[in-house]
Amino acid sequence: MSLIILIDGLTAEGDPAPEKICPILSRIGSGGAFGRVAFASDQTPPELGAGIAAMLGLPFMAPEGGDVPLGYLAALGLGLNPEPKWSWCRLGFTHLRQEKDRLVFVSPQRTGLSPGEIDHLVGDLGGMFGDEGWQLHATPEKHLLLSHPEIHAVQTRDLALLEGESMLDRLPKGVHGAKINQLLIAGQLLLARHPINRQRAENGRLTVNTPWLWGVGPASEGLDVVPPPTRGSFLTSDPVVAGLARVAGFAPTLIDAETETQPDRIESLLEACHNQSTILHLRAPAILARHGLHDKRREEISRMSRAFLEPLAAHLAKRDDTLIISGHFTLSDQGHGVDGAVPWVAASGKNLTRSTLFKRRPDWAGGDALDATTFGSRWLS
Repeated sequence: MSLIILIDGLTAEGDPAPEKICPILSRIGSGGAFGRVAFASDQTPPELGAGIAAMLGLPFMAPEGGDVPLGYLAALGLGLNPEPKWSWCRLGFTHLRQEKDRLVFVSPQRTGLSPGEIDHLVGDLGGMFGDEGWQLHATPEKHLLLSHPEIHAVQTRDLALLEGESMLDRLPKGVHGAKINQLLIAGQLLLARHPINRQRAENGRLTVNTPWLWGVGPASEGLDVVPPPTRGSFLTSDPVVAGLARVAGFAPTLIDAETETQPDRIESLLEACHNQSTILHLRAPAILARHGLHDKRREEISRMSRAFLEPLAAHLAKRDDTLIISGHFTLSDQGHGVDGAVPWVAASGKNLTRSTLFKRRPDWAGGDALDATTFGSRWLS
């Protein structure tokens, strides 16, 4: 069977050759096939998952005046059974700071809400959202979603991509943008006097002064039917990608981005891909780059190659399985996903552990050039 590994941020502007950071690319490419694949689209930030949707044969479009249905897809990925005709959205929290004459977003990772703090906020915010017809859903993993029986046409920005941007430039837009803005203002007023922020301030921690809603709307055409999971397994830490996997007929498993490539995960991964196609989506390199930790990103990729991918390839070689490793999107020097083709390699059986490497630098552009749809057709049975 086959195992496809997609790595967010495998390559970045200013990097040396990919195989210099991730040596296993050279080893596998020398014994099998290699090339470049273009997952990214200029229509949406690549972090949102449009390339994975194309690989899986799914549409990934925002309706006119609205959002890509990230809230609905996240609900699917988190194991809910969302009503596709309702509006769904994701809910998170951040900190707005004054920077000269504007308010800018701080990354939600920098605020670090504890599970107990999230539970406290859910109890207090549920009533506020309920007054406007929204139902608050909190999963055991502390992901927060909202649903409303009426359709809302709103254009928003993913919370994870807002760091350093101006609040004024990113206010929700569209037919119902004003209604969402009113919810955000009401949430800001509640947070301003909330006990958890008093406690955080006393402890020298950054306060959470702003809620944020994104991915607002109902399921778009082609994403509103969930088939039985007959195509294999899909492991990811991204609930939206897990939702896409469900719609494509895969059985998704949510994993922890911080431990997704620890050596002790190899055995469970091998079990997951036994007798079925499996996709593993790795996000840690891009997350590190988004926080400006570019050296750590390269170190993490090198560690991943040495301590995770090489022993994994050795196990798959003994089973005569196929391993495909590919970038998902490349990164700008600011750590954001950008358009551009990324390298991929594939080999099967003993070719996974051939000792010969490329005699010269791999000509990635000289290999097979694929788009996301063709990549999926080639490697997903």
